[in-house]
Amino acid sequence: MNDLRRIQAFLEAKSAETGASQNTLSAYARDLADFHEFLNDQKQDLMQIDMAGVETYLVDLVNRDLSRATRARRLSQASPSLTQTLGWASTACSLAWKPTAVTNLGS
Repeated sequence: MNDLRRIQAFLEAKSAETGASQNTLSAYARDLADFHEFLNDQKQDLMQIDMAGVETYLVDLVNRDLSRATRARRLSQASPSLTQTLGWASTACSLAWKPTAVTNLGS
């Protein structure tokens, strides 16, 4: 299963489990598409990423030429999106590590 399928499966599971609104699912989809692009640039995939890779992504968000408000919003959204997606991947897709430490990185 490739990353795009894993992300789609996560979004479907999120919708089924929580009844998340379309706006919430769209926000997750945007966050995860950005993370997926970052992983591609780093020559990694969702199943290879480790804590250091997640931290590098969050630093990358800070260093982008974005307004302060946009950076803050993306950082605050990135942590829950990544935590939930990586947590789901650790169970559903046998991710090798448990991503519980991601929770506070965006704070």
